[in-house]
Amino acid sequence: MAVTEPVVLAFEDLQWADSGLLDFIDYLLEWSADHPIFVLALGRQELETRRPNWGTSLRLHPLSPEAMRALLDGLVPSLPFDLAERILARAEGVMGGAGRSATGPERRELMIPTACPNHR
Repeated sequence: MAVTEPVVLAFEDLQWADSGLLDFIDYLLEWSADHPIFVLALGRQELETRRPNWGTSLRLHPLSPEAMRALLDGLVPSLPFDLAERILARAEGVMGGAGRSATGPERRELMIPTACPNHR
């Protein structure tokens, strides 16, 4: 693919990646040096200690509670207030976690104790 057009590869949440995947990305970077391939490796700060020579780091700080509330309200406008509060508390200023909790399977886990107190 990279022979005819530039390629962008994005890897996300690499702080949880095993060494095999990180080694593969290292190999890919070495192998692709003569090809138009851009590799975007996203991860939390602990990734930097595992691969300190991967290039430029851009550190993003957690969002303020107000910014998190605005983003969550835009993502799921009809979300009940108490559920939104629990999602925001778990997200700790990281919108990715809040978005997954509000729209994915975690939403059910967060809702069951409130909606069905006797649920097992």
